[in-house]
Amino acid sequence: MTSMKKHNAHLRQKLANQHHDYGSMHLDINDPTVHWDYAIAFQNPETRKPGTPEPPTSMEEILRRLFSQGLQFRLYYSSTRDIILCEIRCHYQRLKIEADRIDMPVLLDADELRKTAERGFPKLGIKPFPINDVKKIYDFPPYEYIHAAFEDDDDKQNLFAKKNIDGTVFAPVKRMKLIESIIISKECCDLDLDKLILNGSILACYPLHNEDEIAILAKDWIPACKAPWDQPLDNIRDYFGERIAFYFAYLGHYSTYLLYAAVFGLLIFIAQSFLKETRTTLDSGEILVISSNLYLIPAFGLFMCIWSTIFLETWKREQNVLAMKWGMSGLSEEEIPRPQYTGEPIHSPINGTISIYFPKTQKYQRVAMSWGVLLLLISIVFLLVAGIFRLRYLWTKANPIVLPGIFSHIPFGSLLASLANVVQITIMGRIYYKTFYSFNEYENHETDSEYEASLILKTFVFNFVNNFAALFYAAFLKEGIEGCKDQDCLGELAYCLAIVFGVQLVIGNVREILLPRFYAWLSNRSVVKGVSVSDKVSEAEKQFFLSTYEFSGTFDDYTEMIVQFGYCSLFVVSFPLTPLLALINNYMEIRVDGFRLLYENRRSRPRSAGSIGLWLEIVEWCTTIAIFTNAYVVVYTSNTFDYLKTGTQFTNDAAIDEYAQATKLLYFIIFVFVMMLFRFFLAQVIPDVPVSVTAQLKRQQFFNNKAIFRMPDDTVSKYVGNNDEDFDMTIHEH
Repeated sequence: MTSMKKHNAHLRQKLANQHHDYGSMHLDINDPTVHWDYAIAFQNPETRKPGTPEPPTSMEEILRRLFSQGLQFRLYYSSTRDIILCEIRCHYQRLKIEADRIDMPVLLDADELRKTAERGFPKLGIKPFPINDVKKIYDFPPYEYIHAAFEDDDDKQNLFAKKNIDGTVFAPVKRMKLIESIIISKECCDLDLDKLILNGSILACYPLHNEDEIAILAKDWIPACKAPWDQPLDNIRDYFGERIAFYFAYLGHYSTYLLYAAVFGLLIFIAQSFLKETRTTLDSGEILVISSNLYLIPAFGLFMCIWSTIFLETWKREQNVLAMKWGMSGLSEEEIPRPQYTGEPIHSPINGTISIYFPKTQKYQRVAMSWGVLLLLISIVFLLVAGIFRLRYLWTKANPIVLPGIFSHIPFGSLLASLANVVQITIMGRIYYKTFYSFNEYENHETDSEYEASLILKTFVFNFVNNFAALFYAAFLKEGIEGCKDQDCLGELAYCLAIVFGVQLVIGNVREILLPRFYAWLSNRSVVKGVSVSDKVSEAEKQFFLSTYEFSGTFDDYTEMIVQFGYCSLFVVSFPLTPLLALINNYMEIRVDGFRLLYENRRSRPRSAGSIGLWLEIVEWCTTIAIFTNAYVVVYTSNTFDYLKTGTQFTNDAAIDEYAQATKLLYFIIFVFVMMLFRFFLAQVIPDVPVSVTAQLKRQQFFNNKAIFRMPDDTVSKYVGNNDEDFDMTIHEH
């Protein structure tokens, strides 16, 4: 849209108006279109400890810059007078100017767009351009979900959808984005908020919660009767922004598909409970325990591989639909260097301005060191897992722990070992998170996207090893190293998965539900301590003491869901109730996370997003790995195919084993080949971007050209260049 706009003469006028005297704008305190949307917290200079250096940018300088760009603010002391709170609001007209300057995409009003299309602009050489989908070829009506870069022209205002009851265009989240754009843009206030927090010039900056909007959102979002697929995603997006909305969209989509896996897994579990085992003695004296559920385990493994593939492919389509609906398709934002990015100031070889230079060799050295430390932590995990399985061997075989009485049937040694695995996962996880935020900073990434990609990749690698190393040992190595009861490691794998996954769910909910409330109680005590009952604590001050969410919040939530998806896909055939436990947890997760964001966290600074980013690739990796792990568990870890050793024409034990192993290998290859072929086929048959989305984006480009940019029709005159009297058909001689 921006490239087309450059051809519009209005752009020159817009650039000329950038020096508008915004400070002259009058703000009526009773104007319903003006809201106190943003807050900045300063340290009170009067309470600063003696000897503390002055902040690099003073409060007065910051406030002067805000005022010069048309932002109105009001200042007041906190209840303890050690903090000065600055609430910020902006006139609607100033927001429109900023939206025009940054080409903010906004939704067009479907009815007004239809009327405009039916009228056209004859004076500008644009005939009526109505669109009708009489045959219902596409899923979306022609005039719905059409976005355009905002323009502050009076004759175009009717085209923009009014998102608020006061008749204004900008939804709450867009007001926050525009105010923050005014604050941080070099063309405006030129205040890097993250850098100001880092150097101590300000204590915090955050959008303010709105109680009325919270009440409406909470009513439609967190009631117990709401299904995962029935979240008010558009309202979540309008309040928190696209990044958080995409997380909840993913969580809802994933939980919806877990419902199918949970039902099928429950049926498999019930069927397994009623089927018995058959013991067969070979001529060699070897006792084979052959399960009667010969087809259940392979069927469940096949189902879960198909399930994870369909879930992944449908999510790709769903996130593209949401990106189109929210005007985020093809999102491309110019990134600025992180305030933590350090290096040598030099003149840019591109435009001559001062920029930070950090040699790539130093960057590679730091990255190598960071990965070296990660490999060290992974090695420690391997050693701990090996030690735990050594203890398991001692407690279950060498010196088995047997409880007295009615508890004698409980495998207490295996239980203790599984709990030790949980302790290992928890402690090593805490060590990683305490360590690798610092190491990721040490790598000195220039942009936020580089920083996030590096952290996400290392976090996935570590969590994959930390959470699943014990399960890989039980599934792949245990039988060959120490053996399994009745040559069937599936039972021990199932027991380990059930204990580790179940206990982690309990710990996770305690950490998310109980601990934050305890910390909030302590925080509230510290806020009200020394404050008289008559003192009034403002909403901005209350929100200042709330927890922050921001990038670390979505990062932790995505990490939790990715680890859970690993449990539900990699070794799920060993314990069919895993999807059911995950579904119950996610049902609570949606409400806990929603409640936390609405009532227990500061309102996050809104961030745009067109997808879930690198997390999607990680889900794809897990889905691919799950095909191999489930195939191995079905064919080798379980005793499902031990029947191959019976009823053969071979009499030699070695020949029987060779035949059984060759047949198992064939089954393994067939399983993997069929599932990989299915994934490839599904990816080809089902495009990531639905046809209707592609069509709607083409409509959007067309409507932008005609209704917004007012580009004349491409018509050619019937007669070009000559008059009728010049027409000559005389045939001449050579």
